[in-house]
Amino acid sequence: MTLAYLNGEYLPLEQAKVSPMDRSFLFGDAVYEVIPFYQGKGLGLAEHLDRLDNSLAAIEMANPLSHNQWHVIFDTLLTGSQGTQKIYLQVTRGTCLERNFFYPDANVGPTVFAYSGPFTSGANNPGLHTLCREDIRWNNCFIKSNNLLASCMATDLAKRHNAQEVIMHRDAVVTEGGSSNVFIVKDGTVLTTPVGPHILNGITRQITLKLLAELDIPHLEADITLDALKNADEVWITSSTREVAPVVQLDEQAIGDGQPGLIWQQVYTAYSNLTH
Repeated sequence: MTLAYLNGEYLPLEQAKVSPMDRSFLFGDAVYEVIPFYQGKGLGLAEHLDRLDNSLAAIEMANPLSHNQWHVIFDTLLTGSQGTQKIYLQVTRGTCLERNFFYPDANVGPTVFAYSGPFTSGANNPGLHTLCREDIRWNNCFIKSNNLLASCMATDLAKRHNAQEVIMHRDAVVTEGGSSNVFIVKDGTVLTTPVGPHILNGITRQITLKLLAELDIPHLEADITLDALKNADEVWITSSTREVAPVVQLDEQAIGDGQPGLIWQQVYTAYSNLTH
C-alpha cells in the first residue's frame, strides 16, 4: 500500500481525493517538488524546501507548513520503505465553490498533498536518446509550477520517437530538458545554462556544480548554442530522479563516440558516493 498525506490526514494513495473545483485542477494554480531519498535521507532536502518557499512566494502564497512539519510528513510516508525513494509534494491555492480567475479570499485554505514511491538509481545507465525542439513554455520556468502541459507535449513527442527526453531551446540557445537541466562537455570544460527565467534551478544541477568544483573540473555557467550542443563531446541531463544521466544521441546523431563520457563517469562516481 502506498501511503499519502492530504490536508492533515494519512491515507492510502488510492483513497486520496480532491475536489474538481481545486484550483490546481482548474488552473494549474499550484507548485510542487520531487525529493530523492537514499537510505531514508533526503538529498538536498533543505534546498528543495527552500525552493518550495521561493516558488510559493513567486505565486503570492506562503508555505502552509514549517520545514519541520514537512520533515515529519516525509518520515511518516517513508516508514518501512526500502531502497531509493522519492517524495512528491504539491501545494495548491485551494478549493472554491465558484470558478474564478481572481485569487480566492483568505478564508480558503490551500490543498497540501504528498506521497512516496520508488525510483531507479542510474548507476548502470547506458545513455539516453533525446530530441531537440523549440521551447514553447511560459516565461516563468524558474517557478516549479504545475503548468506542465508544454513539457508533457514535448516529452510525449520524444517517447513517440523512441527517445527518453527532449532538450529545448529558444532562439537557438539551449534552455533545459522537459524535466531536467542540461550540461555539455567540450574540450574538457563543462557548460550549463545559467540561472534565469527560462530554466528551473534544479537541485541536482546545483549539486553537480558543487561536485565539479570539488573535482577541479573546469566548468562555466554560460549560454549553450544549438551548434555547441550538437558538437559537444558529452551531454548530460540532471534531475532528482534521473540523477546525472549521460546523453548518447541527439536527433538520431551520436554524441561524441555514442557512449557515456569519461568526465560524466567521474562526476557520477562522485554523485553516487554522495548518495551512499
